[in-house]
Amino acid sequence: MGPLIHYQFKENNTYENKIINVDEFLSDMELSYSSNASCDSECDLLEFDYNSNYNVKSLSQIMEYYELSKKNMRKDEMIQLIILFEMDATNTTVVNRRRRLWKYINELKQDKYFSKFILFTI
Repeated sequence: MGPLIHYQFKENNTYENKIINVDEFLSDMELSYSSNASCDSECDLLEFDYNSNYNVKSLSQIMEYYELSKKNMRKDEMIQLIILFEMDATNTTVVNRRRRLWKYINELKQDKYFSKFILFTI
């Protein structure tokens, strides 16, 4: 039997009825964690986010961006591979770049004019 994990949830109206942005969510969660929070908790948060807010197609897009092979993978396997890649310190630059570009895509898709030209779906 593994270690027990204890979570305490408080209602946060800022995320009510919204798709949660992983960067904002992680930033908020990091503020609420003590200074001894481990990588495991961040991995768990990423896993929860990817499971809840991403479908197989969007996970495939992330894997393609990272140049990771996705051949014959289930959703949970894709998520684990993405998390391993993103938690590796040597990949920080490319991970931050991907997250920034995904934010730009979302912003362009919300613009009245540019939304007509953005075909990429996240």
